[in-house]
Formats: sequence, structure tokens, C-alpha cells
Amino acid sequence: MSAEPKLAAVIMCGGAGARLWPLSRAHLAKPFVRLPEGGSLINDLLQSLPAVKPDEVLLVTSADHVAHCQAAAAKVADLPRFSLAIEPCGRNTAAVVATACRMLRARHGDDVCLLILPADHHIPDRKTFNEALLHAAELARADKRIIALGVKPVRPATGYGYLHAGAEREGWLEVQSYKEKPPLAEAERMLAAGDYLWNAGVFVATAGTLAAEFEAHAPEIAAAAAALEPAPPPTGNWRPDEKGYAAYPALSFDRAVAERSDCMGTVPVDCGWSDLGTWDDWLRLLKPDAQGNRSSGYEIVLEDTKDVSVLSTGGRLVAVAGCQDVIVIDTSDAILVTGRDRQDAVRAVQHGLVERQHSTSEHPPAEERPWGRYRLLGHGPGWQAKSIEVEPGQRLSLQSHEYRAERWTVVRGRIQAIIGDETVELGQGETCFIPQGEKHRMINPGEELAELVEVRFGSYLAENDIIRYEDDYARES
Repeated sequence: MSAEPKLAAVIMCGGAGARLWPLSRAHLAKPFVRLPEGGSLINDLLQSLPAVKPDEVLLVTSADHVAHCQAAAAKVADLPRFSLAIEPCGRNTAAVVATACRMLRARHGDDVCLLILPADHHIPDRKTFNEALLHAAELARADKRIIALGVKPVRPATGYGYLHAGAEREGWLEVQSYKEKPPLAEAERMLAAGDYLWNAGVFVATAGTLAAEFEAHAPEIAAAAAALEPAPPPTGNWRPDEKGYAAYPALSFDRAVAERSDCMGTVPVDCGWSDLGTWDDWLRLLKPDAQGNRSSGYEIVLEDTKDVSVLSTGGRLVAVAGCQDVIVIDTSDAILVTGRDRQDAVRAVQHGLVERQHSTSEHPPAEERPWGRYRLLGHGPGWQAKSIEVEPGQRLSLQSHEYRAERWTVVRGRIQAIIGDETVELGQGETCFIPQGEKHRMINPGEELAELVEVRFGSYLAENDIIRYEDDYARES
């Protein structure tokens, strides 16, 4: 363990996919959804980290999102040492921070400074944001404080935390009090007062400070973190046992520590920050036309519309006529139409689909993977078709399926298909059959992208019908 103080970026990466349904799903949280201008929020964040020069990057995520995190990290060539803390169950952000604190404290000691960063925020001015982060790290080390980045509020939002700014210091402000998600009347009062800042969801503190604050204000969180088994490894990923992780109280870090702490400070930052919490926020990334309409994606026709936003990823024509203040989201397996002033109803729709165990609440029609990507083409009773793209030199896991058989047809490039004890070379137009229960693997040995159409046949066709025997990406399911 080095005596030199270290800097670690802790990325909180998950979510239920409720507010941005149908693009966001349980297995494709907001950080991984493709932005209207391309890329994703997690990619933007990871691409910005080399400029901060952390000694380690730790993503805390669920098992459902491990593959997405690995795929995002693989796209950043100069990313510092990267590892995952894999949550066996969701217990809110206090558990995330306490788990990361224990893991990094074991590796680097009390003086390691943690930059606790949400993966799902949009920050156009990364240079200004990164400068504020590094300044906050200096303060956190020098004064043993928890430093939050503060943003000037522009409306009485009830979904954010509010920092009551106190005495001004050199480049930062003391925090008199912190209030998480106040009711509307209180949010209006805070906005009118003029001495409150939104918490941008970013906290900076040393591991020693965080551990002491958990002990003082949330001892049940501290005890649960200390009891996690197995112990965090000195390098690589950590997957705590589910029984121990479930012992965490389901509290946010804001409620458990920030609201109770007397050693909070804030660094104000003006970087264009937004949490993109609604479809309106998301689509405001697009440039409007003269009537205030915003659109992106496949073929879109707008006639006699005003302040209408359309995002089309379903590969078909979307036409909107004679409407105002409407948002339309089109994917290959679901369409959402909502009033701009009624976007809270989207969460209710998504919750209803979860209760019905509807497929559109779980898996998206297209997903990035460490080896490439796939896209749903169509489905019917007892069958499903997907396009699968495998990047050069990549291979999928050695696997089998209990309930389905598959047929692969190569449409671009070449693949090697391992079926049982046999290896088959397939080029464009060639096909192979994978019997139900047979071990198999798909490999792209070439230097060009390979694409094939996979047709599944069986009584159960969901993604979780998979048994992995070998995997290059250490996935278990």
C-alpha cells in the first residue's frame, strides 16, 4: 500500500429505466442509452476521466449492467486502472458509497480521495467541471470535509438536493444545511432565497472522512460494509455476497450522511449540468426548428405541429400532425406518446409494465456488448430473430440454452462457429444450426466486422436462458 495519497473516481452506474422508457429498460439503464447526438452518458464520463488523472476508476453497478460497463470502458484507450464493484441487489446510494469506500480504503488507505460521480448526468463543459472536481479534491484532503459540487437552481425542482450556502471561503462555500428532495413549497422558498444551490449529485471526500461520517451518522451502513464477504481483492473486480449486501438499509447517501453531516462544503460550478431526468430534458439536446419542434432518428414527418419532439429508432416512418406540446418516442418494440406537461405519467406506465412482467420493461431491442452489439429484428409465437455484430478478434462466451435452438446465417464477414466438438467456418450466406442444449460459441477471427442473423426457436426465448462455461468478460449470466 503506497503512502502517497491516491485519487479514485467512483462511478455510480445503474437505474431502473423508469423515466426514459421505452429507450431505457431494467437491463439498459439511462447511462447506456444512446444520446440524440450519439454516444452515451457513461461514454462521455469515461472519456473525460483521463484528464482528471485518477489512479483508479471504480464502477459500482448491478450484474445486469456489467457487460455494458465493460463495453463502455473498452472504448477508452487511455482509461486508468479499471475495476467493478458488482451489487448482488439494489440498496440505494449509501450502500454504493460505503462499498466503494471499503474497497478503495483497503487498496489505498484512508487518504485516498474519492470522486463520487453519477454516470447518468449530462455535462457539456467538462473542462470547467473537471477543474471544480480537482479543486474539491484538494479541499477534501486539506480540511477533511465532504465537498459537494453545487449548481445554481433555475426552477423549484423537487427531485434534487439543496445546499444552503454559508460563509464564503477561498474558492468554496461552507454548507449550513442540506435538504434532499424538498416538497414544492419549500423548493420555491429556497429558490426565492437565493442562497441555495442544487447538489449536482457529486461528492468528494477521502475514504477516512467517509468512513468516519458513516460511523457517526449511519452506523448501520458502516456495520453492513464492514461485514461484507468475501473481502475486497487487492486488484480486479469485487462481487460481495448477496446475503451480506442485503443487510444494508435502503438509504440514499444524501439521507444517510449529507443531511446529517456538519462537515459539508460546496464548490459552485457552471458547466451546463443537467441530470436529463425527463424526455423533455433529453430531447432539448436537439436543435429546434422555427416552430419549436425537435426530431431525431429514422424518417419523421411533422405537419401543423408546435413544440413537438420525436425520437425514432424503430426503423419506420413516424408522422405527427395537428399536435402541440407532445413527445413521441418510437422503438422497434414500443411507442410512447405523452404530453409535455404530463411526463410523470411515464414512470407509472413503466411501473405497470414491470408488474405485468412485460418484456418491454426488461430488455431493450438493441444492446451494446463487450464483443459487439445485437438488435431485435422480429418475433412471433415460438421464434425470434436478431442481428448480431461481432467486432474483429472478439468472441462470445461458450454457452448453452435449455429451452431454445438457434440457426445462424452470416450476412457480412466471416465467423467461426463452435458447436459441441466441431468448429465450422462460415462466410456470407452460409448457415449453421445449434441444437437445444448444445454447447456453442461464436468467434470473429478476422480483421473486419462480422454480422449474422440469429433465429431462435423454442418455448422460452429470453436472454436469461443461458449457461456460461467460459467467458472472456467474466460474466456469470
